[in-house]
Amino acid sequence: MSYPWHQPQLDQLAQDTRVQSVLVTSAPGQGVAGFAEALTRVWMCESGTECGQCRGCRFLAQDAHPDVFTRIPEGASHTHQIDAIRALVQASASTTHQGGGRVIRIFEAERMNISSANALLKLLEEPPAGTRFILTTERPGRLPPTVLSRVRKVVLPSLGDVAGWLASTFPNQDTSAARGVSAAPDTLRQLMADPEALSQRDEWRQGLIAAHAGQRKAGALIAAAQRLNTLVWFDDWYVLALERIKAEVVRGQTPYLAALCTFVERLERERKPALQQVTVDTGLVVQALGDLWVRAGRLST
Repeated sequence: MSYPWHQPQLDQLAQDTRVQSVLVTSAPGQGVAGFAEALTRVWMCESGTECGQCRGCRFLAQDAHPDVFTRIPEGASHTHQIDAIRALVQASASTTHQGGGRVIRIFEAERMNISSANALLKLLEEPPAGTRFILTTERPGRLPPTVLSRVRKVVLPSLGDVAGWLASTFPNQDTSAARGVSAAPDTLRQLMADPEALSQRDEWRQGLIAAHAGQRKAGALIAAAQRLNTLVWFDDWYVLALERIKAEVVRGQTPYLAALCTFVERLERERKPALQQVTVDTGLVVQALGDLWVRAGRLST
């Protein structure tokens, strides 16, 4: 789904018929995939209004539009394989089934390697008539400059009033635990729909807070981390550390601030293999990071 606070960006793209290739980006969990879906509905609607009644809208409602091509990262490496990108190139040269436009979508575009990105460049430079491209990413810095220079960049704003949105979206439900875990609407919707996942994320965050306060040993964090996806526990730890850094900055340069910055640098080094789909030994990494985290916490008083 697309969020209401993204409507101005959607309206602008709907009105500009010259746009053929867009890169939709946002902070993590802020709705790039839902926006791409909404933009596809606008572009493939015969009236350009998401009417829900025309042939294009009916096809999309069944997730079966023959002129919409979608690619997501595949395989153990979680990448866009060059053969998949070449298949898009071939598809773009064919006649459309419905005699109208065509939309090619590449989700998590940063997962293209150099060969895949190069295979896409000519299409982005000279798109076939009637063919439009939607690329999405939450990490635009990982895309090659050659791709970035050939697309129109659309940066989606983040949700401002998290508490208000949660209260209106999930009325009569306790959203306090979810608010503590994340401020990203995509993540919040998933957690509110999965109480077990929410409990695990909340347990992890509360364990980190307790360890930082000297109320728990670093090794006690391992079990909670092992119940989560590797990137999830890395990212939650990173967010909590940044919260502490922002709060400490107002006091100026302190030993505690220096220790937090050292911790974040180490966390980023340890997270890099996970971003590249390399298996991480959760126990060893959590123990090492946890020791730094606990030591930093001792300087907070």
